[in-house]
Amino acid sequence: MSDPSLLILTILAAGVTAACGGYFGAYFREKGKNLATREDLQPIVRGQETIKQQLAHSTFVEGRRWDLKREVSWELLSHLSKAQVGLNTQSGWYVEPGSEHQDFSDNAGFAQLSQDISAALRAIEELTGPSELFLPKEAVQALRRLAQEEWHAGFSAGGDRYEYITKALELVTKAQDTVLAAAKAELAPPSDQSPH
Repeated sequence: MSDPSLLILTILAAGVTAACGGYFGAYFREKGKNLATREDLQPIVRGQETIKQQLAHSTFVEGRRWDLKREVSWELLSHLSKAQVGLNTQSGWYVEPGSEHQDFSDNAGFAQLSQDISAALRAIEELTGPSELFLPKEAVQALRRLAQEEWHAGFSAGGDRYEYITKALELVTKAQDTVLAAAKAELAPPSDQSPH
């Protein structure tokens, strides 16, 4: 090739190389920035995923805790109510003057009520342990007092069944009021305080 055509070819090649170099240089610079940005964002994205997982786990745990509170509170209140109704019914047997000293233990209905009350009180005693996980101290103490003093009330009343029923009914009512207040505070939806 002649010198002028070689020179033109060299100039063209240099121009194409410069144009391509500029294009590819800009392209690779942009790619480098994107890669650096992506590398910078990866720890943040991983952190966000970890937070999402922790929140999901925390929400699940709180949901299970709420379910347990609801379940144990419901069982406690149900058994307290059964004991209260049974004791009230038994108390009604002694309404007639002079009947407070009678022994109704031979009566099948009275005996069945006694069994139902005993079963409810045993269930309450068994639920006291799990309730310590979430019930306030006052409620747990009321349940423990019920278990301890109910036995003592039966023992100290001796043959006077009406005296035992009266003492036991008072203990059950106190425990029920305390557990119900705790359940309402923890489990009931907030009441609408806004004026209508």
